[in-house]
Amino acid sequence: MTPQEVTTDTGAPLPRAFFATGIVLLATAVVASLALVQQHFGGLEVPGCGPGSPCAKAAASVWGRVPWVDWPVSFVGLAYFLALLMAWLTSRQGVSNGFRQLVRFGAVISVGFVVVMLAGGYLCPYCLGAHAANLVFLLMVEMAPRPAAPSLRPLAIGGVVFLLATAALAVAEVTQKQRILEKEEGELARSTEQVIQRRPQDGGGASTQPQQDGPTFTGRYRLGPEAAPIRLVIFSDYQCEDCGHIEDDIFAFFAQRDDMSISVKHYPMSTDCNAYIGTNLHPNACWAARAAEAAGIIRGNDGFWQMHEWLFEHEGFFSNQQMRDVVIEQGYNFDQWTRVMAGEETLRLVQQDIDEGFDLGVQHTPMIFINGVELKGWRVQGGVQQAVEALAATNPPALTAAADQPKTAAETARETWQARAPATLPLDAQSWPLGTQDPTVHIMLWGDYQEPRTVQADAIIRNFMAGRSDVRYHFRHFPIDEACNPVVSTTQYPFACLAAKAAEAAGILGGVEGYWKIHAWLMENQPGIDEQKLDDAISVLGFDPQAFRAAMDSIDAAEAIAADATIAQSSGLRAVPAIFVNDRFVGRWRFAKTEALSGILQAASGE
Repeated sequence: MTPQEVTTDTGAPLPRAFFATGIVLLATAVVASLALVQQHFGGLEVPGCGPGSPCAKAAASVWGRVPWVDWPVSFVGLAYFLALLMAWLTSRQGVSNGFRQLVRFGAVISVGFVVVMLAGGYLCPYCLGAHAANLVFLLMVEMAPRPAAPSLRPLAIGGVVFLLATAALAVAEVTQKQRILEKEEGELARSTEQVIQRRPQDGGGASTQPQQDGPTFTGRYRLGPEAAPIRLVIFSDYQCEDCGHIEDDIFAFFAQRDDMSISVKHYPMSTDCNAYIGTNLHPNACWAARAAEAAGIIRGNDGFWQMHEWLFEHEGFFSNQQMRDVVIEQGYNFDQWTRVMAGEETLRLVQQDIDEGFDLGVQHTPMIFINGVELKGWRVQGGVQQAVEALAATNPPALTAAADQPKTAAETARETWQARAPATLPLDAQSWPLGTQDPTVHIMLWGDYQEPRTVQADAIIRNFMAGRSDVRYHFRHFPIDEACNPVVSTTQYPFACLAAKAAEAAGILGGVEGYWKIHAWLMENQPGIDEQKLDDAISVLGFDPQAFRAAMDSIDAAEAIAADATIAQSSGLRAVPAIFVNDRFVGRWRFAKTEALSGILQAASGE
């Protein structure tokens, strides 16, 4: 037998390659588990584990936490694989029966989780990677020799590591929860104060109604008096777990009050009716919202709230037969119900709420407004009740919803931009800025010439610059095309690198003037750019085709694009367009009926 062969004879040491393979397998499981733990803590944006992904669904499912103790399974996995790794490192002379039994038990658990993931559609690649490594490690353990002298040392070391890792994770979990709680308590206190301060004054607490411009901010159906001192409006989703919890909290104290009204608006996290989200988080949420609207159309306020309650009780899930049963049980004509629910009116009403919510900045549900002011920090236990009681203590006047004019998302975006600290953004060696050398407004945008929102942002910026002499604009490359972008692993726009190279080539040959000439052409011709159209445009725009192609293929063009992309990644940018105005990051700026970028640029200029 050669030294590299594996033997089961008692006392034979583990060959080096065999031993190293075990280390690699367990290290793989540790890294995969660690990625999921970091995702849980929010310290790492794990690729493929965003909202709606299989990883997110697995973590949010009943299988994502240990029953009774509410402990994330990823924590158990990390502690277990760390323990196995340390036990393996001390088992060079062979694998004891106790260690072998532990690995077998862990493999059974892995098989169970793989079956659950396959059956439930939770095909999280990190979970599968960890479990696959664990199962292959089992095969190695079964092949490994036993030690000449049985020892509990590997198991003891593994046990200590498991306990230490679990303790460290517990401390981290408690610390994070405390940090989140403190943040939410601060947000609750600040937004409650904003609700109180924004209270309309009527000179004496009477029920007179102040004149307001704009639409009335309320849902179509209301519980409580029309004129009320405290008016709640909730953007909700019947399949949203937090929405159901907050409904329970609110209605627990609403029944005891006569100074409060409640109305709801829909914001289903489903691509079936919501064009503003990219992932179908709640597949039945649109139909659930339309079911509530159908009940309201047929039976008015009472019908809506009866169906609203039923939908939350069933978490927005229902089969065709379940809906038929409840409709008949509630006394509707099922044929009429079906026509109304599937009709255009219910979809129009739901989408009307969605558009309004998007313009108000809804990014999650629930989003709660009290007297037209967004209430933040509502996750604090009893937070909504605390805010309501604090407002009630000021004896606010009884007013209708016409008094409530919530701040638009564009206003909030501008205020958020103003509150951000300036960032340090290094320039690359080769850049072609447009505008003055001494600007009042300095704009830097990372984008992709083939990405539609980049084109929209660029148009807003260049329109703002027209006729001004106080602006400087840097456009920086982040093509979502792995052919020239070293920090992306996928290609979303196949001609993105072609466009970026064309812009750099124009700069190399024609300086600032040449760069922006091609830049404008690329923006105006998105998304129809291809090799032939670019070749046709080069001569028309005044460039020598042969020299232009040589410049596109040059190392200077490639390095300029790669440098921009690398700086973007190191600055924490995750999507395009990424915009900075006066070194402050501009977050969300596009909304259903408006955009915030123009207002931010005006604010930056002092207008």
